Formats: sequence, C-alpha cells, structure tokens
Amino acid sequence: MAANSRPISASMLFPLTRPGSPADRSVCPITLEPIRDPVTVEDGHTYEREAIVKWVLQSNGTSPMTRQPLDVRRLLSNSTIQYLGAASLPSVRSNRVAPLYPTNSSDEPTTLMHRRKWYKSSCCRCVCCITCIVAVVMIIVLAVVLTRQDFSVQDQCSIVNETTLLYLTTDYSTKFAYYCFIYQAAKNFSTLSFEFRNDPSYWYLDDVSVKDASELIVNGGFELGALTGWTLTRSGNSVLSGRISSLYAHTGIYSFRDGVTGASERLSQTFSTRTNVSYIIGFWLQCPWGTQNLYANITIT
Repeated sequence: MAANSRPISASMLFPLTRPGSPADRSVCPITLEPIRDPVTVEDGHTYEREAIVKWVLQSNGTSPMTRQPLDVRRLLSNSTIQYLGAASLPSVRSNRVAPLYPTNSSDEPTTLMHRRKWYKSSCCRCVCCITCIVAVVMIIVLAVVLTRQDFSVQDQCSIVNETTLLYLTTDYSTKFAYYCFIYQAAKNFSTLSFEFRNDPSYWYLDDVSVKDASELIVNGGFELGALTGWTLTRSGNSVLSGRISSLYAHTGIYSFRDGVTGASERLSQTFSTRTNVSYIIGFWLQCPWGTQNLYANITIT
C-alpha cells in the first residue's frame, strides 16, 4: 500500500468546490478563503500571497499541491483570479469597492437607484463647477473692460495749464457729450465753475467729477434732486433760472439746467486739493438747441 501512496495535498484534504469552477480558482488552497492578493507560482496554481510565502518558508520549500520545489522570488500576480473571486463571491465582505453593476436580479433596483443618485449628484457638481467658472470668467472680462474704459477715458483727456478748461459758443453738442481734462493743482483749494448763457434756450449739465484716488465733487450727478454742495450765482440784474431738471439726464433722473436770458449764471463748487497733484476733471454737457447770445465757460481756479 505504501508503494501506491502519493503525496497528500491541501486540495485533497479540503475539497471546497468543483475543480475548475470560478470559485475553485478564486479560493486559496491553503487558507480555503477568497483570494485577496492572488499570485501564481511554478506549480501552476494560484494562492494567497501571504499564505504561500508562509507555507514555503515554514515547510520544506515545496508546493502544497504538487510537492515540487518552489521559489518565493518567482511569484506572479494574477489579476484575473482576483476579478473572478470578486465576481463569483459577491456575498463575501471585503474592503474592496463593490461591483458597478448588480450581481443578481434582487440587487438591481437598489443599484440602479444608487447609480441614478450618483449621476444626479455628479451632474449637480458639474453644473456648480461650470457656473463658478463662468462667473469668474465674466468677472475677469468685466474688470478688463472697465479698466480699458478707464484708460480710454483718461487717454481722451486734455492736459490743461490754465484756468479756462472749455469755452463753447457755436460748436456745442445737441446731445450729451463728454469733456475730460487733466489738471495739476497749484494750491490747497480749487473751485470748478460752469458759467452759462443761452437766449432763449437751455444748457444741461450732468455727472460732474473730479478725481485723484477718490471722488471730490459732492452731488456731481444732481441725483439728490437739489443743488446740495453747489453754489449758484448770477451776474448783473438777471433773475436766477438755473435749477434741477428731469427733462434731460445723462444718467439717473436729474441734471442741472440753466438758460438765463440777458446775462449769465455761474454754478460752482470748491473742494480740497493737493499742490502739484494731477486731477481728472470730467462732465457731460449738451445744448438741445440755441439761437443767439449762447456760450458756456468752464473754469477752475
């Protein structure tokens, strides 16, 4: 009987499954548990890496299946067996990620619901990311446009070295036109004045501005509905006719209208300045129509 005996292997002692089945290939012959880290050795069988290394080192260095000599330095990873083990034993708990698709019909509704939720949350995150990107791009574009506008306005400004900024008689604009000047202050206080005469029509003034780092003019757009911050004076015996008007406005609701007959009126405002500092002076002015004795004189002193 001893002559007919053969070596006893782990598969003979513990026949777990039908030979050749997926479960058989995905179960370690040594531990009889699903293989987590499969390796194939020289005997052609697949084992759990930790188990076969321990077996070879603690035994006589032979295969548990065929008893042929093994070298632990020649272990080959077997990802195919790892996949078969996960697919054929879905009920075994592990720290691996669950399969994407359901493994049986009873899991299908739950899995589909989870996938729909995942798709929905992913779409929401994508929409939020796209919205944020679009918002950032719009802000950058707006900042660039505003910066270019500021440069273009400043490029249009005339540099003045005298008190008279503008004097108009016949070359006036019937629609609001923008006038801009760069003025270097020579004292600590400056006065910007607008002197108007128009027989018998009107001048319209709006959005007056004097800037360095901040705005120095008070109520430059006349949106307070009154001449707050401004001083209106007359020349000669004329009756004051300058007032706040809502008939024409460059921006907002109100502008300043003046059309005194027989003399002129002066609208002015005094503000603090610094010596040898340059200021940008800007305003919008129009004269819808005019006939005679018509002029606008804008000065800074």
